[in-house]
Amino acid sequence: MRLAGLIALLSGMDGRLRGGRPEFSPLPEVPLPSSGLWRPFATLRTAGGYRSNPLLGATALGTGFGSVGADLFLIRLPVDNTSFTLLFNAEDIRYFTSIRPVTNEPGGNLEQTFFTDLRTGRGLGSSTNWTLKFEGRHVYNDQFLNTSSFDGLSTNLSSLRAVTHLGTVIPGLAWQGSGPWNVELAAVGTRQVFLDSDPETGLSSTWEIGPRLAVGSTTRLAGTLTLEISGLHREFDDRVQSTSLGLPLADTRLRQDDLRAELSWRRDWGSRRQWQSQTRIFQVWRRENGEGYTDYNRLGAVASVRFEKNSWRVRVSGRWSTYDFPHSFIVFSGVLAVPRERETTSTELRIEYKLGRDTRLYGEYTWDRESSNRAGDNYQAHVGTLGLERDF
Repeated sequence: MRLAGLIALLSGMDGRLRGGRPEFSPLPEVPLPSSGLWRPFATLRTAGGYRSNPLLGATALGTGFGSVGADLFLIRLPVDNTSFTLLFNAEDIRYFTSIRPVTNEPGGNLEQTFFTDLRTGRGLGSSTNWTLKFEGRHVYNDQFLNTSSFDGLSTNLSSLRAVTHLGTVIPGLAWQGSGPWNVELAAVGTRQVFLDSDPETGLSSTWEIGPRLAVGSTTRLAGTLTLEISGLHREFDDRVQSTSLGLPLADTRLRQDDLRAELSWRRDWGSRRQWQSQTRIFQVWRRENGEGYTDYNRLGAVASVRFEKNSWRVRVSGRWSTYDFPHSFIVFSGVLAVPRERETTSTELRIEYKLGRDTRLYGEYTWDRESSNRAGDNYQAHVGTLGLERDF
């Protein structure tokens, strides 16, 4: 969830990332001094607050925290059929109490994320509606994770600390019709590397590749409606297959195939567009090459509403998803095996107040919950944050 929020700064420019694209802070109102076609933006922020469960584990251990962050954005105006954008985001969180997942796992008092996104496009002549596109991303993450987010990882640990590099390239071809319709076809390739991985956790680096097709329509009355279909093949470096009860199978290697369908709708409301709503409904079908322990059918929905008037901006968002595991079972009392269950829910409230043209005071509250019949997967987490942002 934390990682998906970083990508969303570019969502208004047709940004997409596996797992969702929630809203993020808008660009600063005033860019840095620029030259010619180039427009730089920058935002610095500092915040403090309290997390009730930073480990996202079954046993909560709350702590206060402080954080600093920055967004740097460079855009080239597309006046000659060429576009270019570059985003760099950095976030550093320091906890007031050192936290440790389990005795044999490294603990610490910080989490860090560095995200870089580069996008460029080139129109194929002045008389055509076709555009060649390319996007490259890199994410560095040092954070605490709940192991259930790895789709049935066979481990007794409810949470762990992971350091990862994630690189993605997305070449694509887009068509914009003379009317409201647009189409984009792209290929997505990703390499995820876990540093200092521990064989006891079962975490494994991966290669991913697959196609993506998006068809959209934008009108003043209906807003923007987009249907996206994507496929993904995933190869694990050293993660083995598991039985339907989660027991590892020696001399095997796990592979997965995902099929995802998503329908999204975005619209501005009111004569001055003070209201903005975004809604997404998605379905994911995952199948593996083994006995099916990590197979699932996932149904989910994401919705957000934003209101802005004078110096105030308020955003409320929510996310829900449920997982159906057709070939994964949990054993109770050593004799009874029942299908594994999982449901995730989260909500967020953010309130901003402008102290000046370039400065904002903001408060955030988030709540995350996971419900499962597998021991160690259940958790709740509350986060309250008060911070200050300034554009330069």
